[in-house]
Amino acid sequence: MRKPRILIADDDTMVRIGLKTVINWEENGFVLVGEAANGLEAMQLVQEKKPDIVITDIKMPGMDGIELIRQLRQQSTPPEILVLSSYDEFELVKQALKLGARDYLLKLNLNPEELLHSLRAIAAENTAASPLFSGDDEKSRALLRQNFLWDVVSNYYMKGQQLEQSMRELEIHLEGRPVYCMVIKVGEVYRFEEATAEEIQTLRISVVNITEEIVSDVCCGYCFSGRTGEFDVLLTAPVSAPDEAVLRLAKRLRKMLHEYLELSCTVLVGSSMQPGGAGIKEAFWRANAAVSQRFYASHDGVLLWRQDMEQTRQDSYSLSGVRAELSEILVSGTPEELERVFARLKTDMQRLALSRSTVRAIALELLYIVQEHFERNELPIRTVLTNSCRSYEELLHMETLGEVIAWLDALRQDLSDFLLRESEKGGAKIVGMAQDWIAAHYREAASLQEAARAVSLNPSYFSTLLKKFTGKSYTELLMEYRIERAKELLLLTDAKVYRVGQMVGYEDKFYFSRIFKRVTGMTPVEFKNQRREG
Repeated sequence: MRKPRILIADDDTMVRIGLKTVINWEENGFVLVGEAANGLEAMQLVQEKKPDIVITDIKMPGMDGIELIRQLRQQSTPPEILVLSSYDEFELVKQALKLGARDYLLKLNLNPEELLHSLRAIAAENTAASPLFSGDDEKSRALLRQNFLWDVVSNYYMKGQQLEQSMRELEIHLEGRPVYCMVIKVGEVYRFEEATAEEIQTLRISVVNITEEIVSDVCCGYCFSGRTGEFDVLLTAPVSAPDEAVLRLAKRLRKMLHEYLELSCTVLVGSSMQPGGAGIKEAFWRANAAVSQRFYASHDGVLLWRQDMEQTRQDSYSLSGVRAELSEILVSGTPEELERVFARLKTDMQRLALSRSTVRAIALELLYIVQEHFERNELPIRTVLTNSCRSYEELLHMETLGEVIAWLDALRQDLSDFLLRESEKGGAKIVGMAQDWIAAHYREAASLQEAARAVSLNPSYFSTLLKKFTGKSYTELLMEYRIERAKELLLLTDAKVYRVGQMVGYEDKFYFSRIFKRVTGMTPVEFKNQRREG
């Protein structure tokens, strides 16, 4: 069986170029045999190329589309006609349809799906009636069948009688009930996105062939390619325990695709008791509902649609409170406080019917909060998050809610271990080291950076720890120590005030006096005189 042959007739060069390039003709089961700029050229090419379908504009110079249709319909075996029109040509369209045109499309709304739908409908309806579409080439028939079924589940076929006739002509047998749809989601989508056109086609054909081979051992079924990385299977199951039979079949299918093609797949299953096309569409819809729910439901790679999967998911969740709470815990909290925060997050994810995008957004923001804290304090995040360090891309590709929950548990454990290690180091030890360093270097500039370096901590984190365990900043601790030493020098020596200031690290005597008064409530001179008088 040869592929239907297509001829294009339009006086607009850009329209002809668009029609030639908007779809892959061969891949979609058609052969483009020629193009004409007017009706006269089209008539000549019809004689030479013998097209099965002519796509023609209505208004063309020389011979217009109406006259072209009239002359074509006078032939003994005329091709089918698909008319292209503009909004202001409806009267001409009606005339074209009366003359025998099979369908019409509006140029301004024309898209690949609509064009293919119309062409496939014409091809399918003529499979039995015309010798041009008959023969022993089962490969071409299978391709038409696959394209037709994709049109059905995509809601292109709306008339029940037309659908049933086409199914008979294409030898599609889905009369039994329930009818099932399996959506096969391939895990390695990159194999479709990064491969050449030839490799993609080979992989698609392999998946379809293997699937139909396995399905045929159990029942009547048909596989066709859907969205990128997806394959759809329509089938009727054995009368006895159909759900169980289809689930066993889906599990075997997963195993075989992994064995033969090294594809890891998830199979989502929907069913319907409705007759005809309505049942096919409902089964497809339910299988796709299971696709969206696979993120939440626990499964072993095969998931059957259930009524409770139709709940609406919440698309927003605020982490503003968690951000402040978590940041505080990472500085001065305990593992128990951390556990409460993560338990609340997990409960919300499981009970609030959050959408998959919202759950992933929570995971991403949580990772960002943690990274921000550790980067700000110059702590090596990979040595802290030994079990939970993930890239943003890895989080986005988590396939189930269970995976996200498991990651949250790992993150909580890593952060708890970090808090315990920090606690074991001891705040008193850090404070003691800081005080010892201040005592040894208070006469110098004694900057925060130098002190932090001495205790092997980031300056910001060092300052945060001092504030946590003493209630005072590094600057306040240094200032208080210097003033205590200054007080001793003022009482025990005869050194002048400016000299005492220099001896405790203040080169400017006026600044020293201001600091001294801020701490003690009196100037160095007043302090010295008061104590001597006393």
